[in-house]
Amino acid sequence: MGLFLTFAQLPFVIIFSILTLPFSTRNKNKKSLRRVIGDTTYRFVGQSLSVNEVQGFYGTTLKNYNTWVAQVKLPPVIDELGGGSRLLWLGPKRTERVILWCHGGGLMLALTDHQMAFMRYVQQKLEARGGTGVGVALLEYTLASDQPLPTQLVQLISAVKELLASGVQPQNLVLAGDSAGALLIELLLVHTLHPIPASSEKGYDAPPPSPLTGLPNKLAGIYLMCPWIAVTGTTGSAVANSATDSVTNESQYAMGRFVLGQLPEAEQHYIQANTAPEEWFAGADALVEKVLVTSGDKENLFEDINVFVDKLTKEGFGGSSERVKYIVQKDGVHDDPIQDFFAGETRPGKMSYVTPMIVDWLAERIPA
Repeated sequence: MGLFLTFAQLPFVIIFSILTLPFSTRNKNKKSLRRVIGDTTYRFVGQSLSVNEVQGFYGTTLKNYNTWVAQVKLPPVIDELGGGSRLLWLGPKRTERVILWCHGGGLMLALTDHQMAFMRYVQQKLEARGGTGVGVALLEYTLASDQPLPTQLVQLISAVKELLASGVQPQNLVLAGDSAGALLIELLLVHTLHPIPASSEKGYDAPPPSPLTGLPNKLAGIYLMCPWIAVTGTTGSAVANSATDSVTNESQYAMGRFVLGQLPEAEQHYIQANTAPEEWFAGADALVEKVLVTSGDKENLFEDINVFVDKLTKEGFGGSSERVKYIVQKDGVHDDPIQDFFAGETRPGKMSYVTPMIVDWLAERIPA
């Protein structure tokens, strides 16, 4: 009954959002009506429901995957990794050139249909350029509410090992993710440079050695969409943009505080890289050829992402803007390119202008 009463308010919230659009501080006047409705709905769900309720609303990753691939008439292709973790392929399993995608959701929410739709769109655009097909593998990881960190890192390590063992060449592999998924990839990179120690305080063993160590070639690339790089943001943008973002700072903070507490205080900079020691990313240039980061200037994490990109570029890549590319979307919110697919906005000219740039960068990294 409580959820019914909560969602009964949604039509009125949407109508109010549309009527006040010309006077809104949320910078949606340049977006389509679909995006206005989609962003309002997305924000409402995150703001109005508890984490447990949102988890129930989103369902489970495996169920969402099976339902979505059936809807778009793709065969389910699944590699079991053990421990509740899987690789879920979009279309046939291809190993010539591969994108491993880690989904966002504060490490607390399942993979969603709009995240899959975004990656399917990217896959089709890459394949339209000719050459061999592009394998897209989605990592199903255990939610942090069920198994704490560094469980999800261990599962990502298993996923990369599985891909390499199946014949994927490092120079043809891109690790990509949004929000908390991007955080997981950053965590793998840092674990390669500074292995996470065991913790008797939190009761976990040291994660296995990184599969990125000792590879014959560098990874083709890493793509981080709106990385959740400061899980308890307190910067100016975290405060100012809480009224403009597709998620509130309070929602991000609630999940971030929970996840941060799963690591010992001395190790929390592993997922708060902006507070890490100097030269934290030194040596990254020997592991990955290029990095792409995208963000929106109206998202809570904007200032934190700016600091992170600067730190990664200077410490890890000698200040090279050629090796680390950073694209900021004007008036963009958190995960803006993916929000198009949540809203069902896939018309040319109406989608985020960053999406074609992402496709172009990926095409350069894993060419046909």
